Amino acid sequence: MKIFSIFLKFLLIIILFSFNSCDEDVSRTEPEEIIIGNGKIFVSSDPANSQIFLDGFNYGSQTPDTLIWIDEGIHQITLKKPLFVNVSFSVRTSNDSICTIIYDYHTDPQQVGNINCKSSPSEANIFVNELNSNQVTPSTITNLFPGQYLIRFKKDFHLDRVISCDVSAQKTTNITAYLIDTTDFITYNKEYFNCPDDYQTFVLEDISRNSFWIGTSMNGLLKFHNIQWENYKGEQYNFHSDNITCLKLDNQNNLWICNYMGVVKYDGVTWIDYSTNVDNNFVTSIDFDSEGNAWIGTRNGIYKFNGTNWIHYHTSNKNIPNNQISDIAIDVNDVIWVGTEVAGLMKLENNIWTIYTISDSLLFNSISSVDISEDGKIYCGHFMSSAGGTYGGISIFDGISWNKIYDEIARTAVRDIDASSTNSNIWVATDRGLLLIDTQNQRRFFNPSNSLIPSNDVRKVIIDKDDNVWISSMGGGLTKFKKGDLYIIQN
Repeated sequence: MKIFSIFLKFLLIIILFSFNSCDEDVSRTEPEEIIIGNGKIFVSSDPANSQIFLDGFNYGSQTPDTLIWIDEGIHQITLKKPLFVNVSFSVRTSNDSICTIIYDYHTDPQQVGNINCKSSPSEANIFVNELNSNQVTPSTITNLFPGQYLIRFKKDFHLDRVISCDVSAQKTTNITAYLIDTTDFITYNKEYFNCPDDYQTFVLEDISRNSFWIGTSMNGLLKFHNIQWENYKGEQYNFHSDNITCLKLDNQNNLWICNYMGVVKYDGVTWIDYSTNVDNNFVTSIDFDSEGNAWIGTRNGIYKFNGTNWIHYHTSNKNIPNNQISDIAIDVNDVIWVGTEVAGLMKLENNIWTIYTISDSLLFNSISSVDISEDGKIYCGHFMSSAGGTYGGISIFDGISWNKIYDEIARTAVRDIDASSTNSNIWVATDRGLLLIDTQNQRRFFNPSNSLIPSNDVRKVIIDKDDNVWISSMGGGLTKFKKGDLYIIQN
């Protein structure tokens, strides 16, 4: 018991000593004073949105902004902006005060760049954002404020070229424009000429209106005049399909538009729908004889229209072998030549039908197009044959015997033939480019891999009044080259 009493006294002494020690420590130690900066820096720039760096560290904001809780003293502010040179400023801050930095990029002579402009051919006028720089290539446009610029190169008788480029401060951007000579070769497409549709099925020259008419696969009819486009769609102009299959001018310069569901005539003012007269059939072709009669090929025979009455030629009433008509061409003697999809070539002369098939030395019975040359030869293009799956080639009939062109264009679908060139060249539109058959019977193919032809899938080829060659193609738009010049095509 005595030992326990001594232990309690000893414990009490330790506790009292501990309390006295705590009091002494608290009273002798002063707390450290934490000083928080209260300076501010307002930073603005023109243009805005420059990244702000404080003493080399990204502050995490862009101009205009106010930096707060800045320690008293000297600080460095750096502004960074894409395309511009970085700029820095030193400022002294103090508590409860604000410093202001306002920077104008426009007035700083170091914040400019250049564009070195070249063209082939040279001496093209240079336009900067559509404003004439009054300089010609080769030349350097100097003291440009950083940013994106559109540089247009203009030269007489050449296609404008527009190049977009960025200008950076204290740097020179180099650009070169290759200009296409429009007197020789040009493609009128969506990219350069705002063509409504580059997928074109047909082209027709309209001399009386100084225009070209173009059929498209999905967007109806286009009129091309003075490098301007007009778009006529079926829902507005009475034709029932915007997939145009063929176009033709009659003896009074009325335009006939054929499509998947009929035919419409346009006299320059009024659109007249004859689709019900051809039973809303898929119309594939149309031509006119010297008396102005229209001969219309469809997937259900031939329709003849004299302006008042209609006659329907089909297998059940006119002794023709097949109703699937692919093309019609009428010669100077009013002989009607009719291509069929599976039954060969038909001729109507003096109300008598004559049929030509492979048994008469026709290459295939499948005919895609028919054209007549100045010397009266009949050119028949071929597509898929029901015999063996072969296709392609051309059969030529001089009225007595047949000649064939096959080896060079075997397994090539012939889309169209134009044999009207005054220099006797034959131009052939195919599914793998444009074929030329010259007066020496030499054959040459042109396509995107070896020429300026924009598309393999050429649908129509024509020779205009000046002997220039025009083609319409799927995805390539409308292309013209001067008098079929081979050097132009290849270069």
